[in-house]
Amino acid sequence: MSVMELDTSPGRPTASAKIARTMTMVLAGLFATCHMLLLWRNVLGVPWELSVAAHMNDQGSPVRPWAPWWVPACIMALLAMLLWRAFAARRERILAWRGALVFALIALLGFPVAFLCLNLGATAQYYPRPSVDHVLLILPMMVVSSLGGGLMVIASVGNYISLPIAALFGAVNAGIGKLVLRIGRRRSQQIA
Repeated sequence: MSVMELDTSPGRPTASAKIARTMTMVLAGLFATCHMLLLWRNVLGVPWELSVAAHMNDQGSPVRPWAPWWVPACIMALLAMLLWRAFAARRERILAWRGALVFALIALLGFPVAFLCLNLGATAQYYPRPSVDHVLLILPMMVVSSLGGGLMVIASVGNYISLPIAALFGAVNAGIGKLVLRIGRRRSQQIA
C-alpha cells in the first residue's frame, strides 16, 4: 500500500504537500475531462454542435437530446477534483488504492452525467420553454433516471477494460503526488 504523507507538522502542511495535493487534483480533473470527451464524442456520438438541418428535418422530433460539449466535461472535471480531494487526498496522506477507487468511480459516473446533460439540453429546446419551477420539479426525476440509465448502459456495455485502466491512472496519480512530495522534502533538507 503506497502512502504519501502530506502533513509532517502538527500545524500547517508544507509547500510541497500543497503542491502535490493541487497537482494531483488537477490531474484528476484532466483525466475526467478527457474521459468525458471520449465518451461524449466517440461512444455516444453526440455532435459538437447542432446543425439547422437537424432541426428542420420533418422526419423526426424538433427536440434533440443535445448539450454543448464543454458542459459535461466541466461537470466531470469538477466532480473528479471534489472526489479526489474528499477521498484520496486527505490531510495526512494519499493512498494509492483510494486514488484507484476514485478514478474508477469517475469512469463510472461518465454515462449518468452525459445522460443528465442530454436530458437537460433537450428540455431547454422545447417551445415554449418550461419555467424554472417546472425544470426544478422534474430535476430529481431526471437525476434518478440518468443514474438508472447510466448504470444499465454500464452493465450492458461492460467496463472490463476502462475500469482497470482508470484505476491504474488513479494509482499513478497518487504515485506522482508522492514523487512531488519526496522531491520537495529533499530540497527542503538541502536548504536546511
